[in-house]
Amino acid sequence: MVRYYGIYSRNNKNKKRIPDFKLLDEKVLEQLRKLRTWKYRIMKAFGIDPLKCEKCKGKLVMNDIYYKKYGSMLERYRQRSLREAEREIEKLNNMYNSVKEVTNGEIEPLFI
Repeated sequence: MVRYYGIYSRNNKNKKRIPDFKLLDEKVLEQLRKLRTWKYRIMKAFGIDPLKCEKCKGKLVMNDIYYKKYGSMLERYRQRSLREAEREIEKLNNMYNSVKEVTNGEIEPLFI
């Protein structure tokens, strides 16, 4: 009966009057999201903070990962993002030129 006449019905005219029910508070959801990260999982399993230096108690910062076979990962990701940006620019230029060609240069294409 709930399916056909209640909250879940498709043709319910009173849906606007029914408030959105939230099962969990937003703060609880945020805490649950934090607990899914690798840092908190390591802290739970081993009892140590993986990003804290044991000697100086400072915060560790990762600068780069380097493999003998592949080289610097930071440089590799930078090259990949540059290639993707160049592809997108090429697509926009092709679209711009095709619009100019179709409209005989009368209409300037607008990119938003």
